[in-house]
Amino acid sequence: MSLRRQQTYVALCVGLALIWAGPVRAGEARTLRDLTAEASLIAIGQVVGSEDLAEGVLSVHTLDVIHALKGASAGLLQIVEERRSSLRLIQKGQRVLLFLGEAPRHSFFRKHLPAGRYLAPLAGKEGVIEIEPAADDLARSVVGAYLGGTAQDADERALLRRELRSGQSRFAADAVTQLERDAELAKSLRKEDLEAVQACLRDERIDERTKAQLVRLLGEGKVPGAVALLRAFEPSSGVLIAARAEGLTRLGLAPDAEATEAYLGHPEPAVRRFGVKRLASSKQDDAVGQLEAVALNDSNKGVRLAAIEALGATGRPEATRVLERTFNSEDDDVRRASARGFDQLGGPAAQEALSEIVFRGERYEVQAHALVLLFALGATKEDPAIERIRSEHPDRRIRRMIDEGIDLRLRSDPHPRQ
Repeated sequence: MSLRRQQTYVALCVGLALIWAGPVRAGEARTLRDLTAEASLIAIGQVVGSEDLAEGVLSVHTLDVIHALKGASAGLLQIVEERRSSLRLIQKGQRVLLFLGEAPRHSFFRKHLPAGRYLAPLAGKEGVIEIEPAADDLARSVVGAYLGGTAQDADERALLRRELRSGQSRFAADAVTQLERDAELAKSLRKEDLEAVQACLRDERIDERTKAQLVRLLGEGKVPGAVALLRAFEPSSGVLIAARAEGLTRLGLAPDAEATEAYLGHPEPAVRRFGVKRLASSKQDDAVGQLEAVALNDSNKGVRLAAIEALGATGRPEATRVLERTFNSEDDDVRRASARGFDQLGGPAAQEALSEIVFRGERYEVQAHALVLLFALGATKEDPAIERIRSEHPDRRIRRMIDEGIDLRLRSDPHPRQ
């Protein structure tokens, strides 16, 4: 069996094993509560050895257990990891908190693993947490609370505060996810809880992703005192600047024109993308002109695409002038963004512009895409614009699209995102 086929086979087997291991919420990360419930063994230990097998498809790690939290005992455990890239989830020398289940017992593993008991991390990287000795007590408290059943009121709040103040991103993210899931808990946060939220935002050890998750939660207005917390937060990166600004906007504190201009001129693309979004929803007279400048000239492609799409979100008919130009681009991403702009604009202005593109588009695929969009925006074969295309268009392939029908797959998703 080739290495590629081996990797495909083992990935399928491991995927099935994860499905059998327990329920997974679609699109939602497992919390430590979930992992504690699903794991058959939970342990803190030192990785004292690692060995690659099956041409690097598998890695076997030896864990020296320091603290057995569930189902394990002191001694050595064999952990198998299915490698999907050159990166390992587990490294020799690491000190880790592992949430483990029995490794799958399919023929590939039996062929390449020596006889013995093997365990595998649950949910891939979510079941592997690198941990400092100072966090051992917190880990034991978290797992212990969840093993004892759902922590209630004072205990749950105390646990939440400890996670937010832990200085460890995985524990802080767990607290934020619990707040996202439990709206009643989020709404009832007390002074000492909010102080822990603020401490988490200020903690330089907490990663950007976790802070952004917390800022989004505040911006949804689910936490009391969210406005004060966001105003006091001093973001250290473009992603967090944009997240904070968007949160304040959702809470009814939209930035003024001067602030929007500052966002558009910010060196980080994430902030400029937010500025584009704000400009599109503003009532500034020159919004279309500013968005045109960004769409055509910004140094970052993601920002240019956001500006093209935002032109349609302005709802202004004059935006079609720019969208017609970008729709003719040879870059598929640019044309798709232009299609989404037309889709958001809608109405007679968008349909009239698309009708002209069907005739004046620079290439067949541009003309065909515009015709598909016309139908997606509600045009019918009886509309005058469609009758004109059928009778006057010089390319019979375009005329046949009307006579023989638009591909329903294109009509349902005429401008897919990538």
